[in-house]
Amino acid sequence: MSPVMALTRASPPTGSPSTWPHILASEVGAQENRDVTQLTSKVNRGVSFFRQQVKAAVEGRHDPVFRHMLTLRPSCRLAVRRSRRPVATFVLASAAAVASHHNSQLSPATLHVAADGIAVSSGGLGGVLENIYVASFWPLLAVTCALGWQTRPTSDAKQFPTGFSQFQMRYLFVWFLAITADWLQGPYVYELYASYGYSKADIARLFVAGFGSSMITGTFIGSVADAWGRKFCSVLYCVLYAAACVTKHVNTYSVLMVGRLLGGAATSLLFSTFECWMVGEHRRCGFSDDLLRYMFGLMFFVQYLAAIGAGLLAQFAASAAPLTQASESVWYGGAITPFDVSLVFLVVAIPCICSMWKENYGESSEGASGGAGLAQIAASLQAGWRAISSNYQVPLLGLAVAAFESSMYAFVFNWTPALDSGSATTPPHGLIFSAFMMACMCGSSLFSLLDTAVQPAKVLIPICLCAAASLGLVAASLYTTYSEMTIFLGFLAFEACVGAYFPCVSTVKSAVVPEEARAGVYNVYRVPLNLCVVLLLLADLELKESFALCSGLLVFAMVAITVHQILSLADALEQEVAGTVADVGGAAQVSPIRLQGPQASIVSAHAAMIAVGSAALPLGGSSPAVTFRLCRFL
Repeated sequence: MSPVMALTRASPPTGSPSTWPHILASEVGAQENRDVTQLTSKVNRGVSFFRQQVKAAVEGRHDPVFRHMLTLRPSCRLAVRRSRRPVATFVLASAAAVASHHNSQLSPATLHVAADGIAVSSGGLGGVLENIYVASFWPLLAVTCALGWQTRPTSDAKQFPTGFSQFQMRYLFVWFLAITADWLQGPYVYELYASYGYSKADIARLFVAGFGSSMITGTFIGSVADAWGRKFCSVLYCVLYAAACVTKHVNTYSVLMVGRLLGGAATSLLFSTFECWMVGEHRRCGFSDDLLRYMFGLMFFVQYLAAIGAGLLAQFAASAAPLTQASESVWYGGAITPFDVSLVFLVVAIPCICSMWKENYGESSEGASGGAGLAQIAASLQAGWRAISSNYQVPLLGLAVAAFESSMYAFVFNWTPALDSGSATTPPHGLIFSAFMMACMCGSSLFSLLDTAVQPAKVLIPICLCAAASLGLVAASLYTTYSEMTIFLGFLAFEACVGAYFPCVSTVKSAVVPEEARAGVYNVYRVPLNLCVVLLLLADLELKESFALCSGLLVFAMVAITVHQILSLADALEQEVAGTVADVGGAAQVSPIRLQGPQASIVSAHAAMIAVGSAALPLGGSSPAVTFRLCRFL
């Protein structure tokens, strides 16, 4: 009789397992002590046999004789093997497999997140929520198409100069290939690392490496592209990103870290050199600035369309084949497949760039040496620090940018485990990513539909408020009763705010930051942004704490923008009142004293109003409106 049959032949005795031999001995009598000893030996062998089966299940080895034993998918085996709480993780895997009778749907991210302290909801809810993901996709797609059609870039093709249509197609086709390759990797980055069995803290370090590489190289990559050539650096982007995709097949932490570093540097090249090449080629061909704005509109329109399509393509690719181990550390299929599709796009883009583009350089960088490039970067940073120290509006805007965008980077890291943590099945990450991109496009389109008379800085305040409320709703759901639908809707609202934020804040920065110090100021803005991102990701916070902190950062961003608006209004009122005083002539002989600081602005404007009133002279033009606005402000 097998050990398993010996254990299951009869109903188990009551009491602790350690007392079973004594109970059995009392039942069969002293004359059967020999049988009890034999049974005890079989019990021990049965326990040993069970341990071996558990080990075999974790390692993927199964005995065909005992088909009833638990089997685990490769990603779940890795999750059990590398989890900080392997016993709890294995119990969760076993329970989910028994409950659903289909353990292949179990999410590896769910395993290690749940084992680290987040409760997992019942498996039956997963299918319902997946239907909700699908059901919400189509109305969101309809709204996105309607808004996209209303805000699409338009121009009269009959008025295009000679060669513009060819230039437009050459750039947009390559841009579509390059940006699609980037978006394809977004939905399954976290899922892939979780499938390999790494903990949340390990994955956070990988994300920080990628973000850090992108942000550090972004400070000088523009100057490098100007000196080396934009076409060459575009090809370099494809090569670096292709190498990063290849590293995803290797389940070795150091190799994955190298891939993140390469991917971060490639991302900096993507969002600098391609745009610079387009602007340089546009001006070399002598096209107008109106057509340049039209090209920018097409560029971002194609980017959003590529992001939506990339999410759907990534979902299809990841579902095509399961994650399979080819050797000890090499894997293929599953969450790796979207990276393979991205690799195909990158390989196709390289010959297209080489054959369709001409090389161009920065105007001040042709023939420049490496030392001159470093001197240019240093001079740019010095100009940025001077601009920040001389105008209070610049650092206030920088704090708002750091707070908002660090919350966005934390969201990029946390959205996958937040949706996985409450589902016993793997959510459709590609479909969810497409929904996020559609919400982002809707937000951008809504901002474009606003009246041009509305100041963008005023729009930033409700954007930050809505973003804070969205992530606050997510945090509240994680703190109380977990609701995957609430979290998903909160994420959609946040992405819509992100879509409206970027064109809005770009307009504000273009008005506040001096042109001669623009590059330096933008690089200085990266310092607090990098610090916030590193602290948020490496702090190893629970999901509910992380989203609550992000919501607080967004409230801080709203406060910074509000203070910026108040001080800007005070300065504007001071200048308007000073102009009114100058218009009344020399009767009052009063001009406000220019003091330093926001309080001085208010005091000087108030003193000017009193002086004008004491002159007892009629004020013409806009003076009553100025007096009313100033009194309301004070």
